[in-house]
Amino acid sequence: MARAQRRRSETGIYHSMVRGIDKRPIFDCDEDRRFFLKRLGKYREECRMDIYAYCLMHNHVHLLVKESDIPLGRFMAKLETSYALYYNKKYGRVGHLFQNRFKSEPVEDDGYLLTVFRYIHQNPYRSGLNPFSWTSYHEYESSEPGIVDTGYMFALFSHREYLLRYLQHKGLEEVEELDTEKKIPDSEVLQKINHVTGIQNCSHIKGLPLDTRARILKDLRQSGLLIRQIEQATGISRCSIDRACKRKASM
Repeated sequence: MARAQRRRSETGIYHSMVRGIDKRPIFDCDEDRRFFLKRLGKYREECRMDIYAYCLMHNHVHLLVKESDIPLGRFMAKLETSYALYYNKKYGRVGHLFQNRFKSEPVEDDGYLLTVFRYIHQNPYRSGLNPFSWTSYHEYESSEPGIVDTGYMFALFSHREYLLRYLQHKGLEEVEELDTEKKIPDSEVLQKINHVTGIQNCSHIKGLPLDTRARILKDLRQSGLLIRQIEQATGISRCSIDRACKRKASM
């Protein structure tokens, strides 16, 4: 029977997972995990992929990855084959190490991206292991370059600390309320936007020229509104708001 075709992601971002055959271990020690991460970094560069998150469990691996012009399947095949050869040689075994094909799930919007991002990092905690052990959380904590493209996810948050707290808490709104500088009630958001911009219908902001929109979004952020509040009022995505605020105006 022909295998079902994978669902394509319009954004190119996928939540991918590989599992040991019959749910058997694929890592027996930290040396194995370090080798896997080294190969992950190697093929990330070779296939020009962007890695946003990873988690190495005892018998499976989660990845949040954006493919390039090279298909995700080719990247995963290189990674799985290389690691399986290493593992089988080291432990004197033969046969398949991973169960069937890798699984992949398309990530089409910022909301689901954040959900998957947190889910991957909290996998060890939900399994009773040390929180964030062998995950990319430590790369987001550090300023040192690593395997993951931290800049893409940091663009969804106004501060590094908010991203780290998001991974530690239940949800995004809980983290946003930790912003002690924000004291504008949601009920006053529309009034605030009108006062800052002079625009009555907030949805009109979305259709403005990029430079004009960027300037308005910067003004709204500086006025004390959260990205979440601007997103809900204007319909502009969280990622687009942050990028617009960082965008340099055209000369």
